[in-house]
Amino acid sequence: MTVTNSPFLGEKVRPYGAWDALVAGIDDAANNGTGIVYVQHDLAPDDARDILAHDGSDQFIVTSVDLDKGVYVADYNREVVGRTLVFDITIASIIRK
Repeated sequence: MTVTNSPFLGEKVRPYGAWDALVAGIDDAANNGTGIVYVQHDLAPDDARDILAHDGSDQFIVTSVDLDKGVYVADYNREVVGRTLVFDITIASIIRK
């Protein structure tokens, strides 16, 4: 058995090294004994678009934070992460069905 990280309830952790979170629950029996750690993020709606993080080799930006639901949205689209895209579209033909 190798233990690489053993957090405790109430401990502050830093997911992806990008923001603070609180260890809200630990279920050692979950995932066939692998376990799972539940964290509650400490993000505010104003943090959206300011947090750029890495998940392994993938980069993402937090695009929104919903305090009521306790969730955030992570955008993994590498080519355009954090950018606003504007498209010019030309309609080549219209077929009536």
